[in-house]
Amino acid sequence: MVKSNSDNHYSSSLNRLRILIGEKSRLGPPGSWKQRDFASLIDLIYKETRIHLSLSTLKRLWHKDYSGTPHPSTLDALAQYAGYDNWYAFRIETDDSEDHVVNPAERLNLSSARQFRISRLITVIIILLVIPLIIFFIYRLKEPSFSIAPHEITCDSVPSQAVFRITTRGKVKDSLFLVPSRRYQKSIAVRPHQREVRYQYPIPGLFTATLFYGNREVDSAEVLIKTDGWIASVYNYNRMKGSTIEHYFSSGDISDNGKICLTGEDLASNGIAVDGNLYTLYYYVAEPFEMDYDNFVLEARVKADSIFNYPYPYFYISLMTREGMEFIPFSSQGIEQDQSINFSDSFLEGNTNDLSSLTTDVYSWSDIRIENSDRHVNVFINGKEAVSFTYKEPLEPVCGFNFTFLGTGSIDRLVLFDSKGNTIFSLT
Repeated sequence: MVKSNSDNHYSSSLNRLRILIGEKSRLGPPGSWKQRDFASLIDLIYKETRIHLSLSTLKRLWHKDYSGTPHPSTLDALAQYAGYDNWYAFRIETDDSEDHVVNPAERLNLSSARQFRISRLITVIIILLVIPLIIFFIYRLKEPSFSIAPHEITCDSVPSQAVFRITTRGKVKDSLFLVPSRRYQKSIAVRPHQREVRYQYPIPGLFTATLFYGNREVDSAEVLIKTDGWIASVYNYNRMKGSTIEHYFSSGDISDNGKICLTGEDLASNGIAVDGNLYTLYYYVAEPFEMDYDNFVLEARVKADSIFNYPYPYFYISLMTREGMEFIPFSSQGIEQDQSINFSDSFLEGNTNDLSSLTTDVYSWSDIRIENSDRHVNVFINGKEAVSFTYKEPLEPVCGFNFTFLGTGSIDRLVLFDSKGNTIFSLT
């Protein structure tokens, strides 16, 4: 099918916008971009526009065969980063400039002096480009190169096994190893001619797998382990042996009329003993939410279940972010000094900070409200402000939620709002 003039104008405008963004970001020709270049562009756009675009969105827009129609909000964000009010303003201003393009006949009338100056400038540019390329290729012949493929892996079940294809060029003189998650710093040795590395992720989340040569990072891949709705994992903790996951429960096993819960009968029917070392973790993980991560409101209605006589019960509410959890603890009195808040670069330990205001009757329903306004966080319990704190570094992309209970617990309500009051996620 032949494209209409409007389609051609649209594609031309989008291409001009990509060129402007490439020049402004100084990331070089788009065809040479790597995973970290797209990640850098995400951060640059967010810092200037306060709008977060996903990695998959940018990769799709910058693909050489892309012919789709992006969402208007995505186009507005890109145009704003390029220096325009919005996509419409960019189209108007750049389309007007096309009327002044010099036609071929006028180019033939350029003076010979001008042509000489242009040709001399082109020669200088070519020399300046060729010499560094020659040096670069000579250097590459001496140094080995490595890569991971694919650079973006998405799995839809837990636990999930990710398969990384490793490509090695040149003579390997140092140790090569893969760190499947910066959260745990687990290292997997890679033999020089090994083609694949497999790693099983036991929990969902957004991870960065990094390939190291010696002490130098040579490539990375983003791994997203999603859940099909809400899931639960139950594990026992032993001081000598560590934690062992006893069982995974699917969404259908833990959902009850809009409420997320596990009962003692559910555990017993799966041969899980209820004792003092039992923990239940509820997860929901999907693609990162498109929102301002430093301005939001989260509301939840939660309670622990007294299936075992824990002397000091508690639960955590967490945001799942890249490589981690931003969590806030809620407990009964007497254990708050052993708890801690972890939110971006803010880490508040109970033994050096007064977290007693985060104590509540965890065996009764508690209405929790977490307000984040420009990196200033206020936490409310049953309508009463409990604690406030600030953090400096921007929050990593939020891709879901985690609720951790000593024993088991229930979630009756969960809603995430953006700064304008729009619902980003709702449990019901």
